[in-house]
Amino acid sequence: MIIGLQSVLLVYLPVGYIAAGAGVYLFFVQHQFDQAYWEHHANWDYATAAIMGCSYFKLPRVLQWFTGNIGLPPRSPPRAAHTKLQPAARP
Repeated sequence: MIIGLQSVLLVYLPVGYIAAGAGVYLFFVQHQFDQAYWEHHANWDYATAAIMGCSYFKLPRVLQWFTGNIGLPPRSPPRAAHTKLQPAARP
């Protein structure tokens, strides 16, 4: 074996921990913002949560490439469209 197991682990484990930590941090920041939609269970509405709960985390171009543009919002209408929605009829 050209490279020993100890050498591989000394490189692989720290890099893995740093990458995992960065991923956890980006996930946390993406889902915690001031305008997040919070509602009690009885008043919670799926459409309102989908529109008011989505966020856009603007990353630098290099981080957009590394994360695969994960910060981009899903294809949902903008928040202004929320005021135009009518409540769905419940059966």
